[in-house]
Formats: sequence, structure tokens, C-alpha cells
Amino acid sequence: MFCSTTQEVRRLLGAISPRSPFGVRDYLAIITLCHTGMRIGEANRLQVRYIAGEGRILDEIYLPSSITKTRRARTIPLNPIAQKALGKILFFNQKRGFSVEPHAPVFPWKNHGFLPIRESERVVQKLREKASLSAKITPRA
Repeated sequence: MFCSTTQEVRRLLGAISPRSPFGVRDYLAIITLCHTGMRIGEANRLQVRYIAGEGRILDEIYLPSSITKTRRARTIPLNPIAQKALGKILFFNQKRGFSVEPHAPVFPWKNHGFLPIRESERVVQKLREKASLSAKITPRA
């Protein structure tokens, strides 16, 4: 997620309606992106097994080469805010009837599959317009 300032991130998050069907997912996805530096394509292809193990959120995410843009595996450390957001998304998924099995998507789409990158881009675009933010705030592909 490319955001210039903390205030812009707050405005973007403030534009999300928590009552919308996927408002909580979108809110937690943006927090995760901003606190990890992950690309949107990597976040959209995250599986539960990459972020959680033995009933807890891991301290770091191992991204296999199959989901990274550069086709190089990498490890991303998780700060406490990112860990909390990922724990909340798993709780949200379970509460909404989405799978939290190891191969399930962390950020699911309405059909229970992986969220398409283009859909994430549309969500950020709508939020950006609603918050009256500049066009330079975009998901990092």
C-alpha cells in the first residue's frame, strides 16, 4: 500500500463502513498491508498456513516464491499491530463461515476463494474517492 502519511491512512480507513459485508476484511487488509510492506498480490494469495500455526499468529510470514512478484521467497516480520490484525481477520473469517484451514485464503472473496487483485484495486479506489484522497494512494502491485 503506497500511502504518504499516517493521516492519509487514517482517512482511508475512516472511509470504510464496518457494517458493509466486507468492511472488516478491507479494514484489516489495509492495516496488514501498511504494517508489513507486502504487495497486494502477495496479501491476496496468503494462506492461513503462512500466518498461523499451532493456534497462534506467527512472528513472521514466510512467502514462498510461488506468490511473490519477483519469484523469490522472502520472510516478512510481523509487528504487534500486524499480528493483531491477522488474528482478527481469522476470527472474522471463522465467524462469517469462511474456512480457516491451512490452505484457506486469509482475505477471502465472496465465493470463498482468493480475492482477485483487481477487486482489491477497486476497493481501494472507491475508498480513496470517498475519503477525497489523491490518486497516488494505491495498492502496491
